[in-house]
Amino acid sequence: MIDMRPLIHHVSVINSDMKKSFEFYKHILGMKLVIKTVNQDDREMYHLFFGNAKGSAGSEFTVFEMSGIPNRKFGNNSIDRTIFKVNTEESLDYWQKRLEDFDICHYGIEEYNNKKLLRFEDYDGTPLGLTIKNKDELAHNFHPNKTADIPIEHSILAIDSVHLRIPFPKASQKILKDLLKWKTCTKMIGFNKAETIILSNESTDLYQEVHLIHDNSAVPETMGIGGTHHVAFSAESYGTLMGYEEWLINYNMMSSGIKDREIFKSLYFREANRILFEIATEEMNHDILENDFADVDEYPLYLPVFLEKDREKIEYNLK
Repeated sequence: MIDMRPLIHHVSVINSDMKKSFEFYKHILGMKLVIKTVNQDDREMYHLFFGNAKGSAGSEFTVFEMSGIPNRKFGNNSIDRTIFKVNTEESLDYWQKRLEDFDICHYGIEEYNNKKLLRFEDYDGTPLGLTIKNKDELAHNFHPNKTADIPIEHSILAIDSVHLRIPFPKASQKILKDLLKWKTCTKMIGFNKAETIILSNESTDLYQEVHLIHDNSAVPETMGIGGTHHVAFSAESYGTLMGYEEWLINYNMMSSGIKDREIFKSLYFREANRILFEIATEEMNHDILENDFADVDEYPLYLPVFLEKDREKIEYNLK
């Protein structure tokens, strides 16, 4: 049974170097390193999970280290940008100055969808942004990570939205509405005069949006360094996840079937514009890393139980 509108659970991107990613997301953006592990489908690849102080679903942003592959090539059929939320306009001013202090590429504070938006990229060119939280969201629902140099009132709170660049927005709109029960809240003309459909989960706990940017002139994106690999939505429980799997089967949509990642259970499928969607159980079955190290190499490597027998080999191949 599918019984609620899901969150954007996490977003996963491809970066070239684990240490550079750690420097950017922990030391510059102030996010917590929640787990240091491996890609369970390619155990020679580091997988870093960043998030809020509790590693909550809705805050997590994960990085696959894939060195030695080409950079992504811009195009449609892509996750165009991930936007995080902060508290106030003053927070955006703070972040604009902080990005400048670290010589990070950004586009200044812009007007977008009747809100302020600060777009920027990480060291690998991954498209990111910051905007202001919805006025109805309550502060006690956020668990910002405390750092020594970022005022807590300006900390990144959670994922606000993902922007999809696609040739057939109504097809993606349908899957978001029919499967995930998200609601269309507006249509607008976005950057470069692109027609954009915006859907939301209408939550007052963690309000999130998906922006469908209509682009049928670009060629499909070539995935690579700086690309966004997939977006995951949440399932409240394992029973809810099974309900999603049943829905996909009934609509003749291929999926991976449910995979037990130990951290959570999930399934994967490609929606109508070939973007990889994951649905993952909301409860996170892992211990949060409490120690706070300056170097990513000092953090322990988490492995699920079924991989522990191969730890020595995995750690050797990661060197």
